[in-house]
Amino acid sequence: MFALRDWLTPWYAFPSALLPTLAAVNLAYATFGIVLLTRRELPMPCVRVLFTANFAWAGVCAAIFVLLSSHASAFGLAHLAIEALIVGGLAEVERRRWRALGGASVAPDALSAR
Repeated sequence: MFALRDWLTPWYAFPSALLPTLAAVNLAYATFGIVLLTRRELPMPCVRVLFTANFAWAGVCAAIFVLLSSHASAFGLAHLAIEALIVGGLAEVERRRWRALGGASVAPDALSAR
């Protein structure tokens, strides 16, 4: 999104600073997730931070959707809606796995094994 910002902006009809902001948040989230998955032991407080941040980001995407619903294109609004649904769903899956494991630090594959 960083490199294609000028090309994508008309497709989204978002304010010019929003696309780089969305890209930066997604890049930060992906980096944090990859760092967690490369650890030998997965610290559950970090998983809690991850699912809490995901719930928050889903809410931010929904709020941006509402705020821009009269200005943004259908493509841009669809992106926000889909991102909110996916990230919110992922947060719920992470939260359920965290609760099922009792909040104890585990190997990364344990989150999907139970």
